[in-house]
Amino acid sequence: MFFLSRRQGKKAEVERRLDRSPAIAKPLDFQVTDSTMKGYGKLPQHIVRNALWNNLLWLRDDTVSSPCGAPFQATIKIDQTANREITMEKKQESGAGNPQETSEEYYFDDITQAIGDIPLIKLRRLPEEYGVKATVLVKPEFMNPTGSVKDRMAIYVLRQAVKSGELKPGGTIVEATSGNTGAAVAMFAAANGYKAILTIPDKMSREKVDTMRAFGAEVHICPTAVPPESPDSYYETGKRIHRETKDSYWVGQYFNQNNIESHYRTTGPELWEQAGGRFHCLVGGIGTGGTVSGMGKFLKEKDPSIEIVAADPEGSIYYQYHKDKTIIEPHTYYVEGIGEDLLCPSIDFSVIDKCYQISDKESFLMGRELTGKEGILAGGSSGTAVAAALRHGKTLDEGKVIVVVLPDSGLKYISKMFNDDWMREKDFLE
Repeated sequence: MFFLSRRQGKKAEVERRLDRSPAIAKPLDFQVTDSTMKGYGKLPQHIVRNALWNNLLWLRDDTVSSPCGAPFQATIKIDQTANREITMEKKQESGAGNPQETSEEYYFDDITQAIGDIPLIKLRRLPEEYGVKATVLVKPEFMNPTGSVKDRMAIYVLRQAVKSGELKPGGTIVEATSGNTGAAVAMFAAANGYKAILTIPDKMSREKVDTMRAFGAEVHICPTAVPPESPDSYYETGKRIHRETKDSYWVGQYFNQNNIESHYRTTGPELWEQAGGRFHCLVGGIGTGGTVSGMGKFLKEKDPSIEIVAADPEGSIYYQYHKDKTIIEPHTYYVEGIGEDLLCPSIDFSVIDKCYQISDKESFLMGRELTGKEGILAGGSSGTAVAAALRHGKTLDEGKVIVVVLPDSGLKYISKMFNDDWMREKDFLE
């Protein structure tokens, strides 16, 4: 394994803990010991980090190459005569009238390598309309391949399972999902020759179910209005299918600590490096809790003054539990992908400073405003997060910066929150 750490400008010390093979042509494992990743040549730091953590750096003889995509193609050369130091240099771009040979590393090897590197976008109209003086930036995670932040966690967890041998070649991946993790699992399965069996509550959108089936997944639809311990719940149905299926791997996002780890290792550092630490608050919805917990843990380590704010739908147990550690009787709500009816080990309440409870109506209407006034087509849980961010933003002074994670795309909910008839049927529109 290579351990990369900060060192003098464009150089980084490398400790080699892998027997040298003269012509290795496979991904290597990397661990970054300096999370700031400063001084790594001319590549954007978050692209370097994504390449490292997503196994996009390859060793061929004495050259490690990263297929980060033009115009950020880079070569890292190992200088064995200089105490195992490396340098990163940006490749010259081909100009008009000056054709150059194209590198073989100008593309990704599969779709899962395109996850991450999501930009920050300023909201221009909504903060002013809601009386917020702070700057509000959104991170539209629906720009990931299957249209949600869950691509990050699912692929990270599955890659770890492949490395550990828990997920065997040609095996079956089983998971209980609200739809986004299921889509990511199904994408990974399709791209890598696995079978996916997924369970989902019946309240979720038809678009989500059809997406998972489009990837070739077997989807079991389960009742929503049952306790989580019921044998008919999507949790327990998934566990049963896992027990009954030979050579299957259970993702278990609600209990898997790699859920938190994925965002601690990727999303948190990516945000920190994009913003250079120049923000004061992170807002995100909580479902399994992995996104807010992992990002929050990393950001608190970098700057303990950064506020971590959670958004929870009415009907979920998290808001009250964060408030006074009591567990309420949950009830059904329509916002998808966030909130829970049980406490998940994948959520770390110690990093959450504030939690807001947002109704279905406010979530959907805010999501529609986000689309109609900012041109950002995001889902209902994004509306939940933005609503919480605008509420919290009223407590912050001008000059403060809020970052909001938008979990998924509005394309997953065209038949629901963007359908006027459905909204009126549920009394969310007059």
